[in-house]
Amino acid sequence: MQITWTNCADEMPPDDKTLVIVNIADKQTTINTGHKLHILCQPTSKLFKVTKWCHYTPEKWKGLTK
Repeated sequence: MQITWTNCADEMPPDDKTLVIVNIADKQTTINTGHKLHILCQPTSKLFKVTKWCHYTPEKWKGLTK
């Protein structure tokens, strides 16, 4: 399955309870909410430029955790 990642520096996810898959510096991948990602990735944060996200689906998550 092809996953299209969006860099937080380019576009943030919705600032709500929408589930997203978050990848930090190509090392840690988790499921979180768009709201929590907004808190984590403030433009002044070091994580802002190295964090990317995509909308969560069970299929995408399964493909990442094989």
